[in-house]
Amino acid sequence: MQAQVGMMNNDPTHMANKPNYAAYRHLLEQHVTDAAFLWLLRAQAVNAADYRPAEITELDNRINTHLDAIHALGEPGWEACKEQLELEEPGEVFVATVIAFQSTDAAKIKQVCETGLSSPETTKALVSAAAWVEPAIAQFWAQRFLNVSDPRYRYLGLAICSARRDNPGPALQAILQDADTAQQPEVHARALRLIGELKLRDSQRALDQGIAAEDPVVKFWAHWSAVLLGNSAAANQLLPYVFDESPLQRDAVQAVFSVLPLEQARAQISMLVKNAEHYRIAIEAISVLGDPHAIPWLIGQMTIPESARLAADAFSDITGLDIVEAGYEAEPPDGFQAGPAEDPEDEDVAMDPDEDLPWPDIVKIKAYWQQHQPEFQNGQRYLAGRPVAEVRNYIGDANLNQKQRRLAALHLTLLEPQQILLNTKAQPA
Repeated sequence: MQAQVGMMNNDPTHMANKPNYAAYRHLLEQHVTDAAFLWLLRAQAVNAADYRPAEITELDNRINTHLDAIHALGEPGWEACKEQLELEEPGEVFVATVIAFQSTDAAKIKQVCETGLSSPETTKALVSAAAWVEPAIAQFWAQRFLNVSDPRYRYLGLAICSARRDNPGPALQAILQDADTAQQPEVHARALRLIGELKLRDSQRALDQGIAAEDPVVKFWAHWSAVLLGNSAAANQLLPYVFDESPLQRDAVQAVFSVLPLEQARAQISMLVKNAEHYRIAIEAISVLGDPHAIPWLIGQMTIPESARLAADAFSDITGLDIVEAGYEAEPPDGFQAGPAEDPEDEDVAMDPDEDLPWPDIVKIKAYWQQHQPEFQNGQRYLAGRPVAEVRNYIGDANLNQKQRRLAALHLTLLEPQQILLNTKAQPA
């Protein structure tokens, strides 16, 4: 039988009937490139104020169309991914990882993991892809990663569980109890963060140990998870991170101003406002707090070009007004330029952080607030025009944008003791 199989495989007629993948190589490469680009777009969109769930779903469908085409071609599809993987770019890492995990080939999975773990940005793509595939495949490999000694793979396993909101079970407890974890701050911090995301109340001792740690990132996520588990006093320990420009600042702002008593929160925002370097964080804090008392100040900020769009976005988060759909968008101020200048000698190459936000028509917004102000009670917190206390009733509203969905998920988990933190970046189940 083996001889017959060998003869068949060398039969020129048989070979002639096989698909000529080389002829379609450029199309295959285009599938990889397009999927990589769309994932990069999605990675930005899942936190954006100008994207809603339906638009994320549309992106997901387009990505999956390309991934399905690559996967259907088998080995040639993998070869095209492997070639692009050499670029070591996040989008290409995402595509190659999905195809590798779908193949269930350990060697391919090892290759994409080693490339993906080479930088923080490619690690995010690696995690996203591993969580993208079928649940059984993702869970199998997450457990394998959690049970190895290499801290990079332990981190990867924890991050996959986080993205999928899967409870690692005994593997998490083993990591938290392992003496080596205290010497692996990235692993330690990721494990502590997962405690809060999944509301693992039996892990309080691990949080206490994290709070006592010297590493500031470990300490942060221990306090953050304590807040999610209902210890609102732990928010005071996150305040220093609010005033410190770091990758943790935005997470600190969202946790702190979701739970601080209103008067204390207002006092902290007043401190932020006094420092010109903190004006953006002050506006974001007001957005999270959802305090209509701050609306007049936000409208005042809309008269300043540097803060106008961000202030208008915060106004929308509190009131629910969609500035574009309502026709309250204005033209940019004359002479205003944000982002890199056209002058090649200008050393400021920073991008405009608000480029995707609309410019507000201040006259119309003032009139809108004058009309609708009676609908908002001082002392009440609001998100998208509705009381935060009622977030359970509108968490699934398709009109919430992605930024608002993330805030709604945080408010919900803080209000309901058994509610895990929903992952608003994930594909719909």
